[in-house]
Amino acid sequence: MGGEGLVAGALQDPVAPNLATVELRFADGREQRVGLVREEGTWWLSLGEKARWGGRG
Repeated sequence: MGGEGLVAGALQDPVAPNLATVELRFADGREQRVGLVREEGTWWLSLGEKARWGGRG
């Protein structure tokens, strides 16, 4: 895994209040979804197998 190249990100419409998904597309063709959880007005990354946002890894 290198740290070079462009990354495009798209915020998907939330399916539930305070939960959102960002889809990342890397220059080498890789894709990754990252879950976001909002608590007390701050957005946090939701990581791990049991992430509360309900997305797929």
